[in-house]
Amino acid sequence: MNVHHPGERAPWLIDVTRELDRQREAYGDRSALPDGTGQDTFREMAEQAGQVRRSKAEQGSLAWRHILSEGVFTAFAESDPAKLRGYLVEVAAAAVAWMEALDCR
Repeated sequence: MNVHHPGERAPWLIDVTRELDRQREAYGDRSALPDGTGQDTFREMAEQAGQVRRSKAEQGSLAWRHILSEGVFTAFAESDPAKLRGYLVEVAAAAVAWMEALDCR
């Protein structure tokens, strides 16, 4: 198991920070890009992803992709910036949990 100690940076944090730096170098400032969220299609996709996640959980065959895809489509469906940010935090947390699970294997 990959365990980090208090005061140390978690391996995923180092990896994500490096990737953020790489993206900033490659693409520059993207803070003015539109969100492109809030369409009905994404709401439908979020509902479907939620149904799949619940079904897979009931069947005992839940996978990380089910959890993450529901969160991503839920974020894509949201047009309110404050709510969108909250959903993106949830997506980031799910991605981190998945990375930690991979690191434990």
